[in-house]
Amino acid sequence: MKRLAGVMVLAILFTAGMAVAADKPDVVHGNWEGQLTGPDAQGTMSAKVIALGDNSYNAVFEANTDGETHSAELQGHGDGQVGVFWGKVEAGGSTMYITARALNGEMTGEVTGFDSPVGFKLNRVEKKSPTLGAPVPEGGVVIFDGTNEDKWKAVPDKWALGNGEMTVSRPSLITVDEYGSGTYHLEYKTPFMANARGQARGNSGVYVMGRYELQVLDSYGLPPAWDEAGGIYKQAIPLVNASLPPGEWQTYDITFTAAKFDETGKKIENARVTAKLNGILIHDNVTLTGPTPGGVSDQDAPQGPILLQNHGDSVSFRNIWFQPAAE
Repeated sequence: MKRLAGVMVLAILFTAGMAVAADKPDVVHGNWEGQLTGPDAQGTMSAKVIALGDNSYNAVFEANTDGETHSAELQGHGDGQVGVFWGKVEAGGSTMYITARALNGEMTGEVTGFDSPVGFKLNRVEKKSPTLGAPVPEGGVVIFDGTNEDKWKAVPDKWALGNGEMTVSRPSLITVDEYGSGTYHLEYKTPFMANARGQARGNSGVYVMGRYELQVLDSYGLPPAWDEAGGIYKQAIPLVNASLPPGEWQTYDITFTAAKFDETGKKIENARVTAKLNGILIHDNVTLTGPTPGGVSDQDAPQGPILLQNHGDSVSFRNIWFQPAAE
């Protein structure tokens, strides 16, 4: 009864906060961080809240205490301005119940199942990549600076341009020039698509040399996979899922070594890639056995264009540059 009573109280509090304009942005989904509270509580708590549409959420809560980490997946209900969450976690042979309420950028909650309840208080935080807005280094090449799309081509039309960014429209976009080994930087933002699922949720991709796709997708809060954000399509799973929530700018920093060929044109060394998503290492000198599907060619090459994929979703890109590898 204790758990049910807690959920009922939270539901009443949620209902009391429902008078919110429907056109306001969702401030419940996203990252939350804070502390456990109470005389016997020592540790931190965080939550990743994922909007699922129809006034529902999924949230992954993680508590770090006494050198141990415990996580729990909670259900949630809300209107984008206020939300309530409930769930349970099994730890140390015990069952603990978690309830929480988010409002005005603050989330308070309680964990029951101990000798005495443990509270927590979290605040919504917007994390930023350490390479967001990174300037073009000396010797680098500007590919898109937000002012024009002169270095890109598409038939029949290029993408929508405005506010220093370009947003996906048909068809895919490809660079006029070709590039090879070096460092690639780009920034992207997936749209907020709460009702969409899987590959229909903010899907695009960046093809280095037009051949090797690193997935762009709203994969916030999900386990890493080759077809989620950061994955090298059908070849490599990222070390971690470093995605930020949809609607926030994210960065790719990709160090690429092109395949090598002998004087007869025979490939003698595979391409390799090291990549960071939002400043976090997700691929460490990974060997690529060949191009991934959907690119300009199924054959390796020493150079190629950059391709940004149209997959039907309004993903935006900005601040794209390339620094050639040292000779």
